[in-house]
Amino acid sequence: MMKDLSARLKAGGGCRNYFYGILLLLSGTLSSSCSAPAAPMAVIDKPAAAQARVRLGLAYLARGELLLARQNLEQALSYQPQSAQVQGAMALYQQQAGESGAAQRHYQRALQLAPRSGELLQHYATFLCGQRRYREAQHHFQAALQAPGSAHWMDTLHQAGWCYLQAGEPAAARSLLQRALKHQPGQGGHWIGLASRALNEGRGQEATQGLAIYDALQPASAESLWLHLRLAACAGATGVVNHYGSRLLREFPGTQQCQHFLNHRYERTGE
Repeated sequence: MMKDLSARLKAGGGCRNYFYGILLLLSGTLSSSCSAPAAPMAVIDKPAAAQARVRLGLAYLARGELLLARQNLEQALSYQPQSAQVQGAMALYQQQAGESGAAQRHYQRALQLAPRSGELLQHYATFLCGQRRYREAQHHFQAALQAPGSAHWMDTLHQAGWCYLQAGEPAAARSLLQRALKHQPGQGGHWIGLASRALNEGRGQEATQGLAIYDALQPASAESLWLHLRLAACAGATGVVNHYGSRLLREFPGTQQCQHFLNHRYERTGE
C-alpha cells in the first residue's frame, strides 16, 4: 500500500492525495483495533458499597475526622440515596459538623423511609433536644421507646431523662431514670458522669439537677459527695463544703476524693 501511495504522489496527486492516503491508513488501523472485544466493566453492588462507605464515614466521624467522614458519606448517598441508614448517617455527620438545617432535612428524609426505626427516632430526638426543641424531642423519644424490637431502649431512656433535665423538668427525668434502673441497677453512675461533665463545662444548674436525680435513685457515694462539695465550693458555701468533706472522711476514708478535700483541690476544674 505504501508503494502505491508513493507512486500516486509522484504522479502529481500532491498534498491532497497524500492526506487521503494517511486517512485510509488510519481508518484501517482504527477499524482493526475496534474490532477487538472490549473488556466487560465491573458491576458495582451499590447497596453493599453504600454500607461500606457508611461504616467508614461513621468511623471517621467518631475520630473527629470530619472531611473524610463527609467524603465517604457523600459517596454512600450517591450509591443509595433511598436508604434510611445512609440518610441517617449523613444527618449524624451534619449534626456533629454544626450544619443543623441540613441535619434536620436528612433526619426527616430518613424517617420518611423508615418511620418506625427506634435508632433513627432516638438520634433525631437527641438532635431536637440539642436544639432546645424539648417537646418535639420528647415526642420522638416516646416513639423510639415504642418502636418494635428496639435495641436502644435503655440508651433512649437515659437520653430522654437527660433531655427532661435540660428542659428544667427533673421530676419527669427521675421517672424515666427509675424505669431504667429497674432493669440495670448499676446505671446510676451514668448520672454522676453527666453531672461531672456539666460542672466541668460550667453548667452548674444542669450538674445540680443531675446530681439530685442520682441522689433520688442511688445511695451516696464518694463521687456524689465530691460533686456536692465542688458545687458548694463554686457557690462559695464554705459550711456546705465542710459538711460534705466531713462525710467523705467519715463514710469513704482513703478515697481519692478524701485526698482532694484534704489538699483543697475541690475548686480545680476536672478534679
